[in-house]
Amino acid sequence: MSDRICKEHGLSVVKNPQRHKTARSVYFAEKNGEPTRYNLMRRALDEALTISSSWTELSAVLRKKGYVFVCDPYRRYATIRSLSAKKCMRTFRLGAEYDKEALQDRLLENQRDIRVTRRYFEFMRPYTREYARKNPPTEYYRQRDFYLHLPRVTGYLSFFRCVAIVLGVAPLYEKEYRQPLSAECREACRKLDRFTAEITLVCREHLDTPEDIQRFLARMDKEMDAISAARSKIRNKQRGCADPAERFELKKSCAACTAELSRLRKQKQTAYNIIEDNPKLKVLLACELDAWVENDPYLSPREKQALQNQRPLQEENTIVR
Repeated sequence: MSDRICKEHGLSVVKNPQRHKTARSVYFAEKNGEPTRYNLMRRALDEALTISSSWTELSAVLRKKGYVFVCDPYRRYATIRSLSAKKCMRTFRLGAEYDKEALQDRLLENQRDIRVTRRYFEFMRPYTREYARKNPPTEYYRQRDFYLHLPRVTGYLSFFRCVAIVLGVAPLYEKEYRQPLSAECREACRKLDRFTAEITLVCREHLDTPEDIQRFLARMDKEMDAISAARSKIRNKQRGCADPAERFELKKSCAACTAELSRLRKQKQTAYNIIEDNPKLKVLLACELDAWVENDPYLSPREKQALQNQRPLQEENTIVR
């Protein structure tokens, strides 16, 4: 009906319309250039296709980038997922240039260029005596049980510091800033403003344990109740006030109480966000640790599998909102 009305009035009609396959929040985030799960997959595929000339090489490069790529000749679609994800996504959902046939054409073009093979071996960096001589293992890599005996992170302040280091926004032992390896941490960089507000509140109010957050929330409720009661009294005085100057001062006082209530509500919501984000950030740290193990050139595949299976799970008391 819309097309018919547009044609009657001489307006253009959309040919071959397609619905958006992504949510509005993801669509506008990608439009603004924010890292999302989909454009991170596209970027990883584009970078891997520049140094790969076969399905095996493409899978190996994407594995180093934190993704599991499966392209079975007996299946119709190629799939991709992050290392910690349980559900795969078909590559054609990322765009027409990422379906199985398009990827195969790009790999066939790379087979004609010997420089692609050289870049592939430079990226993979196979463990050889020459590589070990040029890149001697540090104490970090010599201790194989480092991954299993990680220092226990206690308290919200230390925990958020670890998150800042993993996300690449804080240096580790005065070293250079490093970008996260896992796809989950790169996507979590979209929420840096939220994490910054949380760590600011933790440092300012000295919230180091779940009990501290409980006491902080109780104090916020008391302050908000007191300010609300004071604002109600001011409004009652304002209704029966006939002096314009006094009425103006009462309005200013009422606006100040409203601004203070807004500030306290934001702090209270940030405290709830700390409770909500704590288990999610633990998963992010675990994903980043898996990416470190996967990209360690001094670990054999058997050692990587053993470290990923034997990683201890640390449990802490949580607060129910």
